[in-house]
Amino acid sequence: MEPELKSNPAPDRGFTLIELLVVISVLAVLSVGATLAVSGRGTDSAASDRAWFETQFRALQDLAMQGRNSKGLNITPEGLGFARRTDQGWDIGDPVRRWQSDVTIANLQPRPGLDEPQIILLANGQTTAFNILFSGSRGASRSCRSDGWTGLKCGGD
Repeated sequence: MEPELKSNPAPDRGFTLIELLVVISVLAVLSVGATLAVSGRGTDSAASDRAWFETQFRALQDLAMQGRNSKGLNITPEGLGFARRTDQGWDIGDPVRRWQSDVTIANLQPRPGLDEPQIILLANGQTTAFNILFSGSRGASRSCRSDGWTGLKCGGD
């Protein structure tokens, strides 16, 4: 006896690639939303400012070394701004982010001119020596400092 050929094969079982992509996309959006909701609670403003400053400092230092052009960070009570060296001097931009905590900076080297940023990052990796203190509303303080040679050191006090 010959086997019978079915004219209507059984429908495929499983999920299509499109269905899997939709499910993964929905789960990704939900996880990002949950992460943002949880991470915003209970954060220390001084720790947040210190972490953001450290990220910006390291990124700008890398840019200065890769581009072989001095860069600068302008610290004001209002916020942090970026500066770039031009033929006419320093082009200092407005603060790009407002501080969430009280910020105090002490330059450890005298600055020759007031039209310079507080922190200068040179193409050889050296920086202006400084000590910056972030004081949060919960009484916690954080700091970042550099002697100009050994790099950035940040932590809680």
